[in-house]
Amino acid sequence: MALTRSDETDILASLHAGPHEDAPWRVFLERLCRRLAAEHAGLVISFPGGEVQRRFARAATQGGGPDATADRLAALFGPADPLRLCQLRNGRVYGLADLLDPADPAQAVVMRDLALPAGAGQFRILRVTDPEGVSAWLWVARARVEFGGATGAMLSSLAPHLTIALRSFVWVAQARRRAALADRLERAAGLGWIRFDAAGPVLDLSRSARDLLARIPGLRAVCGERMALPDPADGRALLRAIEAAARTGQAGALALSTRPRLELMLLAGDESSLDTFPGIAAVLRRCDGPGAGVMAGPLASLHGLGPSEARLTAELAAGKSLADAAASLGLTVETARTYSKRIFDKTGTRSQLDLIRLVLSGAAVLGQD
Repeated sequence: MALTRSDETDILASLHAGPHEDAPWRVFLERLCRRLAAEHAGLVISFPGGEVQRRFARAATQGGGPDATADRLAALFGPADPLRLCQLRNGRVYGLADLLDPADPAQAVVMRDLALPAGAGQFRILRVTDPEGVSAWLWVARARVEFGGATGAMLSSLAPHLTIALRSFVWVAQARRRAALADRLERAAGLGWIRFDAAGPVLDLSRSARDLLARIPGLRAVCGERMALPDPADGRALLRAIEAAARTGQAGALALSTRPRLELMLLAGDESSLDTFPGIAAVLRRCDGPGAGVMAGPLASLHGLGPSEARLTAELAAGKSLADAAASLGLTVETARTYSKRIFDKTGTRSQLDLIRLVLSGAAVLGQD
């Protein structure tokens, strides 16, 4: 069964679009079901380290959507690998008869308890792999009517396209995970980024930057528009700084707010990044000190502090006096002074200023919200 022109616009288009959909490959699997008159279709992706993602579709006449049938079929791809699916050759199409050994009692159980109850008495499966070590299995199944050779031919013709789509999916998945981690670190460190057009409008900004800006009344950043600041004079200063950075490639900085303190640093130009990251990049930084309490756990681990010592360290690093920190923690000043001496000894610091410098330059600041 060769791919027809209709298949190229119907099957292949949905296959390549699959990695970018909210429900990856659902449309493709539904269309493949109809095209091959299959009752079930599925795509299983296995990442190095054991993570497995499963996508299923059912024939439209059966109501669509995964159910207990999908659970049974998913068991075929479990850690036990009863059909030795991890050993299938890349790009080759297999039938159920190729995978089951009638003389193997364990595989007879697989057929009786998994394949047949799931309506997969007839089965075709294709495996492709990615250079990153990711494997994908595309399969179609139905209860009784045998698949002809044309079905295997069509799945074979899909193999190179599935390989490309799998690589796209891996890239998208990695990009999303890296973005999520970067966002988490930005939030923890009180950072965010903004990208400006050379004429001033905002081109893009991170979620963390949106949250930082939302805390300041009158400060607004919308893509396609110039940033609105509470003081028009500050807005004009920002525009001049952006224009200067675009003209000279020089870094610049200004304070967007004093309470809370929010500073913006325009980064120096980098010609190598213009194609992928055009515009003027800027970093936002919340400068009102790390939060007390949330850092106590990391501080204790990093410096061998006791719980009370770690909590006092967090209060002192936030800029509080010893008396104010003691009051916040319900301690007497004398007790707080005793703790502070232990803290200075364990951290190798001699003053509160040294302690603040140590904390703010260490990993503990990433433990805050």
